[in-house]
Amino acid sequence: MSGEKQSLFAGVILTLGMVLITVPARAVDEASRLREVLHTQYPEVESWEITTTRSIRAKRLLEPVARTSNDVSISHDGNLFVVQSNGIVNHYIVKANKHVRVAGAFAKKGTALNSLKVSLEVRDVFAFGCDPSDKSAWTEKMRLRKDVHRGEVICSNNLEQVPLVSKYASLLLQCNKGDVIVSVPAEALEEGDLGDAIKVRRHSSRAVTVAKITGSGEANACI
Repeated sequence: MSGEKQSLFAGVILTLGMVLITVPARAVDEASRLREVLHTQYPEVESWEITTTRSIRAKRLLEPVARTSNDVSISHDGNLFVVQSNGIVNHYIVKANKHVRVAGAFAKKGTALNSLKVSLEVRDVFAFGCDPSDKSAWTEKMRLRKDVHRGEVICSNNLEQVPLVSKYASLLLQCNKGDVIVSVPAEALEEGDLGDAIKVRRHSSRAVTVAKITGSGEANACI
């Protein structure tokens, strides 16, 4: 069906590959240029739906997307795309469909990604306003920065690295006294990474002190 043109309500439907474009006849060229630019700018998107619309006032300042060699300017605000050519302005609503990871159940802040229940669903990536998390991020070293609800897209900006030492983790406190290294078991009262100074509680005396994280499960109490 590629390249086929069909009359529909004084407009044209073009089906090119997996891209469906519904536009009035006068805007076919601009819509085709927009499609080409979108394929180049967002190669990860699996399919596009581009529909012409009446003039819409953008909620925010339009972000430039591209300017072609024949001086066609393309900008957007979310899924609203504006194509300007030879003084003519056309507006389009664009859906960028892609399989993304969504939460299969409610999960609290701090949940490790490898224990998170997720499913792959087709969503419009322009609609939820963030970059979906990349497959490479799904390791035991990453966790949620905030709560997510069932059906919510897992965004990359909602991920953070799990700290080297988590709160309430067991630690071995060490302190050099001359040629002697004294080691005592303790509990971390704060989370932290290598080099961070955190509060710890010694198991024996229950005394709280500050120690510097020197490795996984280790901290220096002589600071």
